[in-house]
Amino acid sequence: MGDAISSSIQPGGALTSRLALHGISKQYPAVKANDDVTLIVEPGEIHAVLGENGAGKSTLMKIIYGAVRPDEGEIRWEGALVEIGSPAAARSSASAWCSSTFRCSRR
Repeated sequence: MGDAISSSIQPGGALTSRLALHGISKQYPAVKANDDVTLIVEPGEIHAVLGENGAGKSTLMKIIYGAVRPDEGEIRWEGALVEIGSPAAARSSASAWCSSTFRCSRR
């Protein structure tokens, strides 16, 4: 069995995305932070999420990291549908979050 960060290969040799978010939405009482967000991260890629204040960047990262649950949508890790229930669960899948203040949360 490979390690948690090796790429998945589907039958026929096609690579599975490392992380795939589809239709992610999160509503707070006064604002819709994320509305139908799709993000695909392929093996070996590094992404930066940029936008204006209040655009929903931190909420999206917190959803990926398990600190916030989405209201709608799905998250797939190496092709498998996952529900990231906590930051500890995200870390066990080799996911880390670096906030805009450059504090990396991996422990």
